Amino acid sequence: MFCLPCLAPVHFSPKLSPQTCYIAQESGRSINVANRFYPYISALFLLLLCSCAPQLNTIAPADLQQISQDPRDVIRSVESDQPLLGPDEQRQFWDNFRDTYFLPWHSTAPLPTTAHPFWAIDWITRNTVYDKTLRPLQQQRNALIQRAGQQSFPTEHRRAITVVSCSVRALPTSAPLFYNPQQAGQGFPFDQLQHAMLPANTPVQVSHRSADGAWLFVETAAIYGWVANSAVAWVDSEQIARIESAPLAAVIRDQVAILGPVDQWYGDGRIGMLLPLASPEPSSHRVLIAVAGPDQRAQFTEATLAEDALLRAPLPLSPQNIARLAAPMMGQSYDWGEQFGGRDC
Repeated sequence: MFCLPCLAPVHFSPKLSPQTCYIAQESGRSINVANRFYPYISALFLLLLCSCAPQLNTIAPADLQQISQDPRDVIRSVESDQPLLGPDEQRQFWDNFRDTYFLPWHSTAPLPTTAHPFWAIDWITRNTVYDKTLRPLQQQRNALIQRAGQQSFPTEHRRAITVVSCSVRALPTSAPLFYNPQQAGQGFPFDQLQHAMLPANTPVQVSHRSADGAWLFVETAAIYGWVANSAVAWVDSEQIARIESAPLAAVIRDQVAILGPVDQWYGDGRIGMLLPLASPEPSSHRVLIAVAGPDQRAQFTEATLAEDALLRAPLPLSPQNIARLAAPMMGQSYDWGEQFGGRDC
C-alpha cells in the first residue's frame, strides 16, 4: 500500500485502537482506488506539462543566436579578395563552361548526359505510386505512358531557349507523383517527377514532343526532361551567333526584377542566372532577354536589372566573392526540385 502523491509505503501497527484501524482500513480502500487511477492521473499531468512547454520550432539553436551566420564574417579580410585561381586557369575553366552551356545548340543527337529519358515510365510501371490525392495511381498510368510516346523518341531536333523559368518534369504532366505517403519522407513535397527548375534564357535542345503537343522534352548538359510547350522559343543560327558572341553577366541577387521598355516585367532574376549583355561596354547593365514571337520564334529584347544585382562573368574565384554569393542564400528554406521557386541542395 502506498501514499499519494509521494508513493511512500504505509505501515500499520497491530496495537492500534479499533477506531484507528477503521480509519486505516478506509484510508487503504481510498488508496487502492487512487492506485487504480494513478496511471490516468499521471498521463493527464504529463499532458498538462507538455501543453505548457514552449514550441520547439520557435526556438533557434544557440549557435544560430550566438555565432554570425553571415559567410562574410568568417573570411580573413586581408586575403579575402585574393584569387584562388590564376587568370589563365580561370579562363580555361570559363571557356570549358561556355562550351558546355551552349552545347545543346551544337549537338546533332540526344546529349550523352541524357542517359535514361524514360526512367519514370519504368518507375510507374513496376511500382505502386501515389497521385496528388495520395491514392495509388491507376487510370492515369496508361494515359501518361501514351502521352510520353517512348517508342517514337526522338521526334524532334530543334534548338531553342527558355523564355520563362520552368519546371523540368520526368513525365509530360504537372501533376505530382509520390512514393508511399505513409512512409517518412515519401509524400508531399517529394514529387518524384520534379527534376529541377530551368532559369529563363537557358539554351536547350528539343528532342521530343508529347503525343498531345503540350509538352516538349528538352536537354541541357546538366538536366533533361519535359517542360511546357509555351516555356521555350525556337532560335536560328543568326541568333545563336549573336548570343554566343556576347559577354555573359551573372545575376548575384535573388528576386531581382528584369524590366523592359516602359517597365515591362520579364520575370525575376536569381543567383546564378546568366544573361547575355546587350553591349560589350564594361559599364553596361543592359541585357538581352528572349521572348516568344510569332510561330514561337525567339525575339531578343533589351532589358535592365538593378546595377548591384549583375556582374560580368566570370567573377574572380576569391573567398570574398564566394561569401558574397552565399550570403543572400542564408536563411532560405529547402525546396525539393525548386518546384516552389526556392533552392534544392
